[in-house]
Amino acid sequence: MVKKIIILFCILLMVGCGQWRAVSIHYMPSSEQVEEKIIVYEKNYEIGKTKTVSIGQEIIRVDPYIKKTMKNITHPFEKIASSLDSLYIEAQYKLTNYKIQSDAQKEYSITKYVIIEGRNYNIIDLSDNHGSSWGILIDDNGAILKSGIYSYYWQMLYYPDTISMTPAKFNVSSRKKKEDVNITKKAPFELIYSGKNDVSLNATYREYTADELARTAFYQNLTYRPDAKNIRFKNFEIQIHDASNEKITYTVLEDGLN
Repeated sequence: MVKKIIILFCILLMVGCGQWRAVSIHYMPSSEQVEEKIIVYEKNYEIGKTKTVSIGQEIIRVDPYIKKTMKNITHPFEKIASSLDSLYIEAQYKLTNYKIQSDAQKEYSITKYVIIEGRNYNIIDLSDNHGSSWGILIDDNGAILKSGIYSYYWQMLYYPDTISMTPAKFNVSSRKKKEDVNITKKAPFELIYSGKNDVSLNATYREYTADELARTAFYQNLTYRPDAKNIRFKNFEIQIHDASNEKITYTVLEDGLN
């Protein structure tokens, strides 16, 4: 009786075991990166464009920041795979059933592939209902290898005796790799219109920290002739078309900024 139980248990263990096959994982070439750093100026004006503001408003407002971008100078594109419908896979290993599912319309980044019988298969990574990681094999035409899945735990290709896949057509394409961008704010500054009288045309220069805190030590009251047609401050040249104690109409001719 005991011998029959042992034989029956061995038979059960063999059911659904399938076959394992060693394969080599190949990785897509990584990109060499170089840092590109530029200073960007967000402005409330356009060079050569006439504008009108009221007293207390900014004639000029500049918010500078440093933009650092890691540019991909080699292999700037990556492969991705996506499908309109979800892929459902059910496989069995010994007495355990595994359920694997992809997300519809999700873009899966392809970073590795295997070669089976001279044919390249892209790998997308999915998890099963037990938390294990598997690689689903898809060729460049979007066709899925339906007989096997790659086990990251065993680092082998598994051909289960029992496996079913709900059909899902994948689209394999390429897109430009995302570039890491870092923004560092610098000190913004502005020129406020302070009105006009019989003696002078007035403006106030203000500078702030990168966190928009006032730097009163960098405040400056500016006065110009009341009939001035052009005024200058730092590298700014501003043409005055009309000015009163209520508003000013002007054109920024140059600012010295890139």
